[in-house]
Amino acid sequence: MSNIAFMFPGVGAQSTGMGKTFYDNFAIFRQTIQEAEDELKMNFRRLCFDKNAFAELAALQASQCSLLAVSYGIFRVFMKEVGLQPAYCLGHSLGEYTALTAAGVIRYPDALHLVKKRGEIIEDCLREINGTMAWGINLHSEKVYECCNEIFEEGHRVYISAYDGPDQVSISGDVSAVYALGKRLEKAGGIVYPLNMNGPFHCPLMLDAAVAMKRELDKYQYAIGTSKVLANCNMLLYDGPGSVAANLSAQLISPVLWSGQIQRLEKEGVDVAIELGPKELLKFLLMRNTEQITAFSVSEDKHLETVRQHFLIEESEYHTIIGRGLGIIVGTPNHSTNQQEYKQRVVKPFQALKATYVQATADNRKINSGEVIDAVRMVRDALEAKEIEKHKREEYISHMLGKKHLIQHGSEYKMITG
Repeated sequence: MSNIAFMFPGVGAQSTGMGKTFYDNFAIFRQTIQEAEDELKMNFRRLCFDKNAFAELAALQASQCSLLAVSYGIFRVFMKEVGLQPAYCLGHSLGEYTALTAAGVIRYPDALHLVKKRGEIIEDCLREINGTMAWGINLHSEKVYECCNEIFEEGHRVYISAYDGPDQVSISGDVSAVYALGKRLEKAGGIVYPLNMNGPFHCPLMLDAAVAMKRELDKYQYAIGTSKVLANCNMLLYDGPGSVAANLSAQLISPVLWSGQIQRLEKEGVDVAIELGPKELLKFLLMRNTEQITAFSVSEDKHLETVRQHFLIEESEYHTIIGRGLGIIVGTPNHSTNQQEYKQRVVKPFQALKATYVQATADNRKINSGEVIDAVRMVRDALEAKEIEKHKREEYISHMLGKKHLIQHGSEYKMITG
């Protein structure tokens, strides 16, 4: 079965109409938006759905809070309608707050207030800075770093503020410095795109904002998450509640190490990443960084069905699954010398499972979900009795299920996991 990561976008992903199909079709999404409106006294339905509010949505505080509400709302819908549990959560810049909320580290109401305060703190800091950002593409990040140092040594304040891909970075700094670096990158063969950002985010120029944000973050309580969360600033896993304030404040003055986070996911064995939020930017960036992780994006409600078809076992596959289970029991070696246990935990379950399979085939009867769950338990127990190593047992179970997951919408049964 897949080792899954959830990805959440940051500022730049906002657009008029984001989340509208979810709002129209899912009560839990409407509830998420209503909670945000109640907590922050902001009209998110207008900001997100009214094309006349485009300029308002572009404002930093509005875009940050709206993205959190919409992305977390999509996460809630996804968990209710699909139910796949992530092993990892990560977010790009602001999206790290959504990742921590989805993982259960930060309470949703607290996340809303923190993000609103983050916008206020950044806006206060920007009044003292004449800064901007740009994308640099078509040049390896090492070359951009080299040019950046040259400009810096000439007295200009400019920094790499995000490593998004091998040949895609963002740069931040004083307006004149970013312009000078852009010219040098273009001369070296790069392509530079100015970003519509009113400040030099994720660089040392935001130090005052980082200090103020740390004070704010220290006021809140955090929990141990249900999923592992990767930090933008250092590519490390969050190490308990005590690491939240340090990581999220450091994020403001450190580059977003997105490429490194994707590499970390590869090393951790993640083979599927699902972007939950508007647009498909993170899916695109992931594909630029790796071919080892399959990417999906859920930005509209129609994408839920695509994920279901890829991951969730259909009733029509139940019969095949039990057939695979029988083959696994017969085909795996036995390393145990306990013959009595072998009879009880391998031979008898095999005979019972075979009887179910043969009878269902003879009667042209559909296998039901309960029988599949029992079959998986039998096979897992038989493999354990044969003293098959744990990681190999789970590989066999994954093969039995066709690398998919069995989930019942409702409360009858939950996903079969290792």
